[in-house]
Amino acid sequence: MYSAESSSWSNTAQISEDDDSGTLRLSYNYTNRPKAAIRERSEIHDGAAILRIIKAPTLTLEGEYWTSRKTTGDMRLIFKSRKISDGFST
Repeated sequence: MYSAESSSWSNTAQISEDDDSGTLRLSYNYTNRPKAAIRERSEIHDGAAILRIIKAPTLTLEGEYWTSRKTTGDMRLIFKSRKISDGFST
């Protein structure tokens, strides 16, 4: 993943299925490396997430993350396009 301020890469990832409900989950660990100019406010860090895979009505990932910066949060990612961006306008 990348943004205007940083890039991240997954170190491990796994999709698992709950035996009882059939719910699919994506679990992953990542490293985030912010651009040097913003590291005073956003340090390099590692993190992890567990996201439920929702197939319908729209492909969605929903769940939580936590980081080595002692931050946590919730995420909801909704599929929009297969198009891959190669940059950000400034």
